[in-house]
Amino acid sequence: MNTQTITPDALHTAVQRCYGFSIQEDSSGAAVVKLRHLSATGTTVVFLNLAADETANIVLPKGVWYEFPGGCWVEEVSGSVTGSLYY
Repeated sequence: MNTQTITPDALHTAVQRCYGFSIQEDSSGAAVVKLRHLSATGTTVVFLNLAADETANIVLPKGVWYEFPGGCWVEEVSGSVTGSLYY
């Protein structure tokens, strides 16, 4: 498994199959994040709401993954986040 540091509002081309993530709200306010297929207008695969200072750590079971053919777009809808994608 590899990791890719999140760059909000950017395409992560190496992440074709995502096996999980660790995402932290980093500005002491609520945050909303979408993991989308390929672009800012692509299909939303994961929708994540984080409260202030909250962290979400997800590792999917062996043989299970989120599909992102062409790459995973990390959309920071509101708030501010940091973290990594596992691929």
